Amino acid sequence: MQLQLMKLISFILLVFTIAPSDSWELQIDKDDVQVYTRPYTGSEYVEYKATTVLDADINLVYQVIMDGENLTKWTHNAMGSKTLSDPDKNTRIIHICHDMPWPVRDRDNISYVVTQRNSDGSIRMNISPADNSLIVTDKYVRMDKFKGHWLLEPVEGGVRATQQLWGDPAGNLPAWAVNSAIQKSSHTSFIGLRKRVAELKQ
Repeated sequence: MQLQLMKLISFILLVFTIAPSDSWELQIDKDDVQVYTRPYTGSEYVEYKATTVLDADINLVYQVIMDGENLTKWTHNAMGSKTLSDPDKNTRIIHICHDMPWPVRDRDNISYVVTQRNSDGSIRMNISPADNSLIVTDKYVRMDKFKGHWLLEPVEGGVRATQQLWGDPAGNLPAWAVNSAIQKSSHTSFIGLRKRVAELKQ
């Protein structure tokens, strides 16, 4: 009896160990865009994942996302963007400035984006902070803690575009406000991405 009880306890502990504690939670499902969030270890700010299917060629979608000069045409609250350099054929460094609601100071970040083309036809762009010394300014609060990626996958009807990202907005902004804004901002950006892609298809 005692042996059976110990086996049962061991099984329960194993199940809870294996079961993910950070499963994605659907927050928005609207306009053919889904936005999910989940806790991010060591941070009060959540990680988000937004996804949609675009009726377009995968290379066109890739070009739109990597066009550092025109991110303001579809990215929510982007007030300026620029490609700083292409260190090699698979790497791009992009600077983007974000318009924040008063009285919060505007933000900026410098992203190091590395492209990986996979054998299944998908394209992944890994995003991480670039060297802050590339642009020195006191006009914005610099966000230099973030990590994520874009994934473009050929599917029936076009391309599934997914962005997964965690970031610290810097400046001790309230987590409840940031986590709520992330959901709305990513949804709006994906609507903008669809419109931008449609414009360039014509």
